[in-house]
Amino acid sequence: MWISPAIFDWEPMVTGWSVAEADGWRRPYEHWNHAEGLLSKATTEFVRIDIVTTLKRAFDRRLQHLEAMYSFKALPLTGQPRRRLERLAFIGLLRPLLIDKLVDIRNRIEHEDRGTPSTEYCAELLDVVWYFLRSTDSLVRQRTIDIEFDPTHRPGGPYRFSLSVDYSSQWSVKLKGWIPYTMTSTVEVVGWLHVAVDELKHAADYRQISKEDAKHEWEIAQAARDPRDVHLQARLLGPEQQCLMVYQHFLGLR
Repeated sequence: MWISPAIFDWEPMVTGWSVAEADGWRRPYEHWNHAEGLLSKATTEFVRIDIVTTLKRAFDRRLQHLEAMYSFKALPLTGQPRRRLERLAFIGLLRPLLIDKLVDIRNRIEHEDRGTPSTEYCAELLDVVWYFLRSTDSLVRQRTIDIEFDPTHRPGGPYRFSLSVDYSSQWSVKLKGWIPYTMTSTVEVVGWLHVAVDELKHAADYRQISKEDAKHEWEIAQAARDPRDVHLQARLLGPEQQCLMVYQHFLGLR
């Protein structure tokens, strides 16, 4: 089945998440704080080199933590860069200017014997790494697992669906809920979301209730549905551009 991507214009709400242990996201800041403390004593080239290498540890620890939590390398997307930094930019987590700065840091660290970093450069690196840590804090503190989409964001509406992700299995995403029949198709529509249906029912499969007889929330919702509307459980298949949009919802980028 194919589903219109317009359903992602509905109001999203995070309904399931896991909270990370504080030690994991705090450790890079401990390295950063140590580097900041060294800056006031950066009167020799060796202290400045220590600042740069300490910032590299902070930076690398955060990259490793992100990869461990989200398995970005396992994302089923073609054309992903091999390097972690470029992969984060490909997904949309980092902007190109920040990427350029961080790559510059990496190159300076790898070739630091070719030129001692200045105090001004160390101060700049402190700011860049701090921004990188801050921009990824929300991801390492809490990982979104379930998101619910509702066109009205009110309880008891006739349409609503949820997305659930399994990060450990190549970002396997499941979809479940009520969708208007006008937003579904059994033949391919270019640009629409492709799903493998595990279970499907139509509103006509349920007891029909007239709007006049509807009293409870579920009855009002049932009466508001067209008999052709569908309730489905499905797995996300493609296309890649639409899949990336779904993944970005879980990363808080939408």
